[in-house]
Amino acid sequence: MSKAATERETAYLQHLERAKSLGIALSEYCRRNELRVEEWYQVRRDMVRKGLTSRTQGSGRQDGSRRPAPAFLALRVATAPPATATTACSIRHPSGWTIECASLPPASWLSGLVSGAHR
Repeated sequence: MSKAATERETAYLQHLERAKSLGIALSEYCRRNELRVEEWYQVRRDMVRKGLTSRTQGSGRQDGSRRPAPAFLALRVATAPPATATTACSIRHPSGWTIECASLPPASWLSGLVSGAHR
């Protein structure tokens, strides 16, 4: 059984070809010609369902090439360890600043810090 295009489907193909010849998207072509783009997209969906056209017809670039697929990066989500697990020493000043050390600092350094803070 041959699948023939209806008048509406033929009109869609003509509009699509005109848009291509102008180098614009069908949506822009419809806007310029005061046509309802949703109506023509429905005709295209019906044609795809009937097997008269492919879903991607007309979606390429002007030179006929396809847009490259976007590059995806692998992403791994991990939970951060609790701050107390990696912080051996935490010093908070009343003004808001904080010093965190992964290991205990030398006593002389702490003494110098405390005596310098009181000056």
